[in-house]
Amino acid sequence: MIQLFWPTDYDVITQRFGANPQNYARFGLPGHEGIDFRAPHRTNISACADGVVYRVSDGRDGNNYGRHVRIEHADGYKTIYAHMDEPLVEVGDEVKMGQRIGLADNTGNSFGSHLHLSLKREGEVARGYYSNLIDPTPFLMPFGWTPPEDEWDATELDKRIGDSCDCEKEE
Repeated sequence: MIQLFWPTDYDVITQRFGANPQNYARFGLPGHEGIDFRAPHRTNISACADGVVYRVSDGRDGNNYGRHVRIEHADGYKTIYAHMDEPLVEVGDEVKMGQRIGLADNTGNSFGSHLHLSLKREGEVARGYYSNLIDPTPFLMPFGWTPPEDEWDATELDKRIGDSCDCEKEE
């Protein structure tokens, strides 16, 4: 399972996955197909996970995402970082979790500077959505979390979080 690093310098989500279905029905979607994060004009956008850049759009193709970057990750996951002012990576670049990949803006189908993040996974799709779109929320690490300096394993993090839970365990 992928773990997603918080992609902006701001701890505010401005629109959740699935929100505002009335706005997305015209696109054939049951609601918002990603997460929107506060990201004022020209603030940092960071890669959510290690991967390889497979598309960088300058926004001239009329895509709703405007200027955007797409990154392919392990296990069939892909992330899309939309509405950028300036992508700072190129196709083929290997990126690391937390690496700055662009600057935020309001390009494409957008109503104010922010980052739109979509998550896809081959063979999976959220109910009512298409193109392998899934909800990124369960994979998103808390704001301010940083990975350890050495190699880490997300399953170990899950164990530590589980061990610190005050929850009653079923017998």
